[in-house]
Amino acid sequence: MTKKLLAHEQLPSKRALALTLNVSVHTIKEAYEQLLAEGYIYSKERSGYFIAPFEFDWLQQVPRHVSVPSNNIPNNIQFDFTNGHVDNEAFPYAAWHKLIKKHFNSNNLSTSPWEGETTLRTEIARYVERSRGVSCDASQVFIYSGTQSQLQALCHFLGSAIRVGLEEPGFKRVRAVLQQCGLSTEAIPVDYSGVTLPATPIHMLYTTPAPIVTMG
Repeated sequence: MTKKLLAHEQLPSKRALALTLNVSVHTIKEAYEQLLAEGYIYSKERSGYFIAPFEFDWLQQVPRHVSVPSNNIPNNIQFDFTNGHVDNEAFPYAAWHKLIKKHFNSNNLSTSPWEGETTLRTEIARYVERSRGVSCDASQVFIYSGTQSQLQALCHFLGSAIRVGLEEPGFKRVRAVLQQCGLSTEAIPVDYSGVTLPATPIHMLYTTPAPIVTMG
């Protein structure tokens, strides 16, 4: 709401904006059409899209009641199974602080490659070969901040025509991300050995390592 975009200012072309944001032209087209339908922009034939003028003040304030969060909730949970939480008693704070003091300096504050640090990717490739038997090199490893951002990048790369097989039961967030990106999913049952063979053809399979179970 800073009014940095002025009325009648021309917006970037769909192709140029798609290249800048690293998304498909179809995505930009749908966004522009939505803004056009809501009256935020207007179009000129063979000229492109422009910002529509507004007659009201964007910075008008609406009085509202601000609630104050309570800090009196006791934190006496004995076993926390929440995804992503860290056990404070098990985390190696001493070793972590020691490594930070040793390696965190001005020489390490450079911009990393978008794929991730080469040294880290190399070690990951070596680890998955030892632990999972997957033979790969650093050029095939990409570092992301989490599963969701990684899956979103894969969806943009592969396109919405891809059909993905998912374990059932499996990770619900993965299914949500894939469906939000417009990909079709196929639920594949699991047994004692892990995921079973899909009943219908798929392009990609999302699976997780299964423990080895000895049947007596």
